[in-house]
Amino acid sequence: TLYGDAAHPTAETASIDRRDFEADPSAFARVDVTCLSLESLWRRHVSRWLPDRVDILQLDTEKLEHAIVLATNFSRLSPRPDHILYESVHLSDEEYLEVRDHLRRHGYSSFWKWPGCGEAEH
Repeated sequence: TLYGDAAHPTAETASIDRRDFEADPSAFARVDVTCLSLESLWRRHVSRWLPDRVDILQLDTEKLEHAIVLATNFSRLSPRPDHILYESVHLSDEEYLEVRDHLRRHGYSSFWKWPGCGEAEH
């Protein structure tokens, strides 16, 4: 389930956490969405259309980046993305280190704490 801005359904305001709309519960609309793993998405869409190379995988998934990265076996992605950008502004230091260590185990070596779309650098 995803919760979005009821008055502006095409706005980029959404969350999996209903509490993000507690200030005005009437302001959100509940949307049921089909979910699949990054590995499944990759097999269905990326491998088929981009079989040779993927330069950048960018994740901005409304506070689910941490879970998605940790659930993904990047050695199963073909082609393996050269770089991975993910929104880290919502991650605790511990979560950031978990993600970094997971990516390091999959052969990634350069890390920068990207705050995400529209956020100030930190």
